[in-house]
Amino acid sequence: VTGETNRRFDICFRAVGSIMEEGCSGSEFSPDDHMIFAMLMCFPTKIKQCMDMIVSSYMLDSGIRLPHLMTVAVIGALDNPSQKEVREHLPFDKSYISILVRELIDMGYVVNVGEGKVQSLELTESGHRMEAISRMVRDIISVNLFRDFDESEREVFESCLRKLENRIDILIQTY
Repeated sequence: VTGETNRRFDICFRAVGSIMEEGCSGSEFSPDDHMIFAMLMCFPTKIKQCMDMIVSSYMLDSGIRLPHLMTVAVIGALDNPSQKEVREHLPFDKSYISILVRELIDMGYVVNVGEGKVQSLELTESGHRMEAISRMVRDIISVNLFRDFDESEREVFESCLRKLENRIDILIQTY
């Protein structure tokens, strides 16, 4: 155990050294950075919980969850998309998209109008109503989340999220 701990310490120590060589001095970090780190660790879970609660309060016992609403919105926005095209617009993997599409078909919101292996998804009449509900729920979530933000704060927040997302993409490719 001690050898493994020392190995991990050495790896982290070298990583910190390389970060410092890239131009980050230790003085750039403050005690507030630890709070930001803690908030970043909790944020995805909290935001998902908040959005899920809002969705469930409007969807009641329908079985519709936020990923269903997101999928219906994408299918409605595209012209008879395949599952692959839907996946390009959502943050879900191939297998989860397949599950969501199958569930939406089973619930009567989506039909596959393609032939053979070629999928071509289309909203049913109920699906179009669900698409409208999806937009309303998205607006309700947005209004509730950003109620205390003025326009300039929203723009700054969006800019910060984009920068963070770009940095995360770089880190994912690096590690």
